[in-house]
Amino acid sequence: MENFAVYEKVQERISVHNYSSRPVEDKLRLELETYIEGMGSGPFGTRPRFKLLDLEPLDKKELRSLGTYGFIRSARLYLQENKPYNRFLGKIRIQNIDMGIAMCHFALVAEEQNLPGW
Repeated sequence: MENFAVYEKVQERISVHNYSSRPVEDKLRLELETYIEGMGSGPFGTRPRFKLLDLEPLDKKELRSLGTYGFIRSARLYLQENKPYNRFLGKIRIQNIDMGIAMCHFALVAEEQNLPGW
């Protein structure tokens, strides 16, 4: 019975991420795009597929229909990934921190460092 209670709690939980509504500077965005493009190949010679998506022009109703994990508020850029390349995603996350751009996976570090975007 205890496992069922845990299962119910997991089903009820939500995740809320609030980001600064400030846009990411063009210089930082270009630097991140250049970093992503230069990541090289995976272990079998295939290139990872990542793309920065600027969803700022979309209507708020359209954004709600995306089905992101929990609720993400005020995020301007999203990183689209191809799941088999999670090891590359980790490198991109670290690069974001080095550039001063916060991602939700580094929320505590971002808050401690007063990084923009969180």
